[in-house]
Amino acid sequence: MQMISATADLWPHPITEEGRRTLPIRCAPGTTVAELVRGASEASADELDLWEISIDGRRVVPAECAVPVRDGQSVTIRQAAAGGNLFRTLLQVAIIGAAIFIPGAIGLAGNAAFALSAGISIVGGLILNALFEPDVPDFALENQAAPEVYSLAGGSNRARPFQPLPLLLGRHRVFPDLGSREYTQNVGDEQILSQVFHFGRGDIDVSDIRIGSTPIGEFEGVAVEMAGADGALATVAGNVDTVPGVTLETDFAERRSSIDTMHVEVDITGRLFRFDKRGRIKAHTVSVEIETQFDSDAPVIDTRELTNDDQAPFRATFRYSAAMAGRFRVRVRRVTEPSDDSKVYDELQWAALRSFQTDGGDYEGQVRMAVKIQASGQLNGRLETVSAIAQRKVPVWDPDTESWGSTNEATSNPAALFRWFALGIYHDGALRLGCGLAAARIDDATL
Repeated sequence: MQMISATADLWPHPITEEGRRTLPIRCAPGTTVAELVRGASEASADELDLWEISIDGRRVVPAECAVPVRDGQSVTIRQAAAGGNLFRTLLQVAIIGAAIFIPGAIGLAGNAAFALSAGISIVGGLILNALFEPDVPDFALENQAAPEVYSLAGGSNRARPFQPLPLLLGRHRVFPDLGSREYTQNVGDEQILSQVFHFGRGDIDVSDIRIGSTPIGEFEGVAVEMAGADGALATVAGNVDTVPGVTLETDFAERRSSIDTMHVEVDITGRLFRFDKRGRIKAHTVSVEIETQFDSDAPVIDTRELTNDDQAPFRATFRYSAAMAGRFRVRVRRVTEPSDDSKVYDELQWAALRSFQTDGGDYEGQVRMAVKIQASGQLNGRLETVSAIAQRKVPVWDPDTESWGSTNEATSNPAALFRWFALGIYHDGALRLGCGLAAARIDDATL
């Protein structure tokens, strides 16, 4: 493999040539300038901004050091002056003082004194700028906005626990009840709201689903699942309890799951980043421990290194499962001590503990719909009411055979709806809906 030849001009002292070394460098193709600097100066990745770096005489910032080294290139690496702005200010004061007092001290006056004073100021300024790069505002950094973060706080549809199921006759726009407790989850940097909606019992055609007044298909990040004849849903859990957590400290905080839980989820949220000496946002890491104990099993500790590198709220979800239903005891604490540095933001909260329990409900013959919604610029905050056009499907009169059909069709015909309701719907031998009349008691000819 052809190696790359370059030169590293290392200045350990910010002003003098003390300890200066010129190092011939041979490196593999693709080696970056940052890697060369770290190798020559033994600086870590976070310490590159403590060095003044030039490539072939052109001053560069650390972000520009990710480019590959070219053959024959010269890289100058000079230790930045400690004290930075303070040292520069002191030298500026010294130059001003010299420009004022030296002409008088050597007996000059008038134009000669003015010319010497101007010369001292100009030469001193050139020397100062050679030693210290002038401060140039980083307008890109100043104008950098925090990343957009979206969240959903639940929907506007209502839940009616222990109330009768809705009965639909004909065709209507309906605002379905919630069929279970809604819940949110963090998936990477995104938040997902999961909901179940209930339209009633029997054969119902559902169409034109809307969130507010907008068709649901116009939103990105929305998935809809309609249950089959058994009413079961695969994408959204139907029996989830959520309890709030606490602010994380170095001592364990404890919560217990609901009974008959198959798995739990732990939500960690907060702010997690730091500013470096130049006010730039850098990654920051905090270690946390999550201890789970299922029933009488031994506790299991999961240590997580949480890292974030921007001002957006940090969000993470961790799931722990069991082979059977039972109850979890969950304890969470931060291992890393909270920082007292004003440039470090590392507040973390145990936001919630979710218990996913076994769902023993019998949903056969019920019309249920699952909706998973990703929080976005389109859908953020509290979700507007979900609605849909729903139409009852029942057997209808066939004029060709002069009999009632054996398959269901969408209809608003009063006679067909009356006959269907009069016959009723049975499940497991029990009447679930309607009158339950025998077919012989219904005057089909009149209907």
